[in-house]
Amino acid sequence: MNYKILLLFIPFSGCKDICIYCNQENITGKTEKGILIDLKEQLHFYLEKNIKWTELAIYGGTFTGLSKSLQEELLNYISTETPLLPVRISTRPDYIDVETLNILKRYNVKTVELGIQSMVENVLVSNNRFYSENVVINSMNEIVDNSFNLGVQIMCGLFNEQLDDFIYTVNTLKSLNFNFVRIYPTIVIKNTQLEKIFNENKFTPLSVGEAICYCAYGFIKFVSSGKTVIRMGLHNSDILEHSIVAGPYHRSFGDLVKIYILYLYLLKSDSIIIGDNDKSLISGYSGLIKKLFGHKIIIHSNNRIDWITICRALENEDNFWIFKEQKNIFEEKFLH
Repeated sequence: MNYKILLLFIPFSGCKDICIYCNQENITGKTEKGILIDLKEQLHFYLEKNIKWTELAIYGGTFTGLSKSLQEELLNYISTETPLLPVRISTRPDYIDVETLNILKRYNVKTVELGIQSMVENVLVSNNRFYSENVVINSMNEIVDNSFNLGVQIMCGLFNEQLDDFIYTVNTLKSLNFNFVRIYPTIVIKNTQLEKIFNENKFTPLSVGEAICYCAYGFIKFVSSGKTVIRMGLHNSDILEHSIVAGPYHRSFGDLVKIYILYLYLLKSDSIIIGDNDKSLISGYSGLIKKLFGHKIIIHSNNRIDWITICRALENEDNFWIFKEQKNIFEEKFLH
């Protein structure tokens, strides 16, 4: 299926507290003006294109942090212009309530993404996110109970986050009810509070290799539990790249995580079946996977990599080796 998302941005809108890592202007390339006028302009721009859109998504701010009257006005306009297009919104766990969910249901919102980031309260507070684990769980349950598709977003390498905090976040969430997850490594962006903390030598971001290990752990745990990981790493854009001060950014970050998982799996297994659509994972980065494990790789053109089987083979209760034993070898072979 050729999936086309019509993506609208409402930068900073609805955000009552600015997270220390966030400069939404840099991420979206927009400043906030009249929200409704801005959204109308964006929507008309995309509807004039000769594209059959599959879904409409509103990102860049905290949608349900807007006043309920503005939420209704925005959604009513969208539903009038695109009455058959399902809508996806992004928000925070502490901005979910029954009245808000009823508004979303009235206007064809089918998917809600929650920016959870962490399940550890002191980590959340350190990053200007003031809610608890119980708030997250209650919000997730309310969204699922109201028949929305639920996606969650988490981060690794947050300010004041330890490895055990990230592991706790992953292992707590994987047993809860949701459909998909995005995992974002923390990047230091210009004109953020985190940049100031970084310049004061109070924050050390993860290396690319460390972030790959964190995301590999999350991918393995989530996929093993039946969840879909739809993204690892930030979306590529020139605006973003010019705004990065430090941190584990790589244009092919998600592919590197999957290559690392294949590397871990092939160290311990006899063979793997690769389809045509997945060949780039074994031939990319000088073809090191193919050079190291070519004798274990079977090409079947119509097959796809069975990530569930791979992740369940790698998963166990004590897999800190994902972070320690092979990280330096992988970095040396694939990142230099």
